[in-house]
Amino acid sequence: MKGIKYLIILGVLAVVSFGVSLGVSLLVGDRKPPAGKSASPANPPSRSEALLAGLSNDAPARKTLLKQQQLEELIKDLQARMTEYERKELKQAEREKRIALAEETLQRRAKELEKLRMELVGPLTRLRDAVAELERSRVLIAKQEKVALQTIASKYERMDPEKGSGILATMCASNQIDDVVKILYYMSERVSAKFLAEMSDQAMAARLTAMMKTIQEQG
Repeated sequence: MKGIKYLIILGVLAVVSFGVSLGVSLLVGDRKPPAGKSASPANPPSRSEALLAGLSNDAPARKTLLKQQQLEELIKDLQARMTEYERKELKQAEREKRIALAEETLQRRAKELEKLRMELVGPLTRLRDAVAELERSRVLIAKQEKVALQTIASKYERMDPEKGSGILATMCASNQIDDVVKILYYMSERVSAKFLAEMSDQAMAARLTAMMKTIQEQG
């Protein structure tokens, strides 16, 4: 706004200067500057200042039409400056609007991400607990016991399924479920299926089947 006020004041001064210059020139007539003296400012004047100086220094002999043309050029220059100033103000306003919109978008995205994080806390906690439970229930077979288990399993495979399943059921009742799972794991699928089918406690058979899937060999 200060820039526009300055340009308006400059335009008013130009018009006043034109009137004063015209009146003075008519009263005092043409005066030439002393010989040998000429203005040489350190900094060259702007276009508006040069036009104002031209309006003040023109000889009265110049036709009024010439001064009118100079005044028109000055007004055009002022209008051009005002237009450029308004363009820059509009550009700055658009830039500030884009920045405000970007900040609003970032804040909205941050809220959405925080909401999503809070929604995932429960499922992630349950998943972590499930993984921990799986690790606790995993049946591990050490490298050094693998050969012994394979030997025991081969002996059971040569037994009658009914008799062998009875022995394994007794071991389960004696809290040796992990050992039974390991033996069944190293038996062939066909034979282990027969042993599980012969068990009187089918709930235990189902538990043993599920535990066989958790076996992990080490080494």
